[in-house]
Amino acid sequence: MAPLVDRKNPASPLFEILYAWSVAGWAVPLYDPIRLVRLEPALTLSQPIRCHLEQVYLDDCRGKKPTYTYEALSYTWGARIGTVAINCNDSSLLVTPNCESALRHLRHRTKDRVLWIDAICINQQSVEEKNNQVPLMGEIYRSAAAVIIWLGPGLQGEEGTLRWAHLAGWAIYIRTPPGEPLPTNKLIRMASGAISSSQVKKARRICDNPWFGRTWTMQEVLLARKAYFQIGRAACPTWSLYSYRNLIDTVSAGWYYKESVQNL
Repeated sequence: MAPLVDRKNPASPLFEILYAWSVAGWAVPLYDPIRLVRLEPALTLSQPIRCHLEQVYLDDCRGKKPTYTYEALSYTWGARIGTVAINCNDSSLLVTPNCESALRHLRHRTKDRVLWIDAICINQQSVEEKNNQVPLMGEIYRSAAAVIIWLGPGLQGEEGTLRWAHLAGWAIYIRTPPGEPLPTNKLIRMASGAISSSQVKKARRICDNPWFGRTWTMQEVLLARKAYFQIGRAACPTWSLYSYRNLIDTVSAGWYYKESVQNL
């Protein structure tokens, strides 16, 4: 992997001005170089993964009209080292099985997709590069057009549950008057007859995914302009899944209360 080329020149007057700004606590253009993954499209999941690395500068990815746009991936590595080969820059690159699965499912069918993925965009063999790039990760997630939270290919029925959570989340938002707590009593009554115990189990299983136990999870989500969960090909905004989970917890608590009363 070619080293990142930094366009900052410590000997230039511009660098001295920017350094003075940073010392004074003023906003400084982020001329730090990062890599992005350009993921080639695929019509089927079985097609080989092909991608290319591009170097850009963080300052060119910010603002209302950035020169470059990308999505940042938030996921669990699973394995500590890469064991699955993909084609990157026409060479073989080893990635973890979970990363390979994410790349396989995130491909568009007819156009490239530009991503930032730590295990690929940061040279894991270079301690110096990791020391330089890790402090930039907060700004990388903040500058991304969206953060994709990869929860894996999912078990049977989980893609459908995530799609249902997406629709249910919008319904909760639309049907809740401003100022009222979520979910409303009316929604709880409606959901009690529509949500099955099987749906409750699947939703809770999704929310028990190892991703939710990661140390940096909340930081990556809070920094994002927008974020969504993805299982297989199904995607759902974060707020929508959390609203749905809150609803089913409330509904299932009502079931438990009724059963307890009946058994008295």
